[in-house]
Amino acid sequence: MLSSAGHPPPLLTPATAPDRFLSTPGGADPPLCVAPDLARTDRSLGLTPGDTLPLQTDGPAEAPGEDIADGLDRLARHTDGASLRALPLAAVIDDLLGRLQNQSDDIAITGFRGT
Repeated sequence: MLSSAGHPPPLLTPATAPDRFLSTPGGADPPLCVAPDLARTDRSLGLTPGDTLPLQTDGPAEAPGEDIADGLDRLARHTDGASLRALPLAAVIDDLLGRLQNQSDDIAITGFRGT
């Protein structure tokens, strides 16, 4: 079960298909601790063997002076074009962290891999 809680949508890297963002119907939920009476949208997702699901704050997609949509597009092009599917999960996260430049926002990344 997952909810965006104000962060960008997760970017799923399926083992045998192109990457895709897991958008939430109706848009992103508000950040945690904001409007606690508002209902949150959550969704269930089953990972098949080899699927990779990194979950991150907006830090990896944000760059000063750039629209976050451009940063998300750049992130998707990178993960889809890179051979990350063959790497161990920790190496995928290291790769995502290693490509950050001019970073001024906080960053948190965790991930899941289907087995």
